[in-house]
Amino acid sequence: MTTSDLKINLLKLIVETEDREVLQEIADHFHALVNKGDWWKEISEKEKALVETGLQQLDKGEGVPYESVKAKARALLNKELTTYFKQNEFSITT
Repeated sequence: MTTSDLKINLLKLIVETEDREVLQEIADHFHALVNKGDWWKEISEKEKALVETGLQQLDKGEGVPYESVKAKARALLNKELTTYFKQNEFSITT
């Protein structure tokens, strides 16, 4: 099968398909293959600007150490889970 034959066959399959979910999966997969997983190509201009701002902040020494962020996230998660369990009257029994 030549490249042209393959393109024609794919086009026929796509044209004959009415399932939007299938078409979206094909489009997403094709996009990922073409971009080879380059997330930078997939994010918006606003997200790119935020990344650039973050990199500039790191260059100025304005970053927060990973361990500090992890500890804060763990504390928030524990607090949220405790509140959720109390509000929903969950109890863990064995």
